[in-house]
Amino acid sequence: MSELDAADPLHGLSAVLAHGRLLASNETLADLLAPVRVIPARPRFVGDAQAVLAWGRKPSAERAEAWAQEQGLPILRLEDGFCARWRWGRTARRSPW
Repeated sequence: MSELDAADPLHGLSAVLAHGRLLASNETLADLLAPVRVIPARPRFVGDAQAVLAWGRKPSAERAEAWAQEQGLPILRLEDGFCARWRWGRTARRSPW
């Protein structure tokens, strides 16, 4: 399993696998991570991606982590607060908080 860059986990990634139906269909997430493509976590797409996305430490994220290990891919965990602040930083808008 390869490692992600802790300072910039998206560096060098062209696509990530979104584990879970809701995560894979989240258009805001796709916009947030662009130009990295977000594709559904399916065995046929494993060769197209460099990491697996999971949402925090929920039970669904534990399943995503196990699947990522089976595929030999690193896990990239997302959190609500991180995504909100990252989005504002990337679009140069101020956070309402």
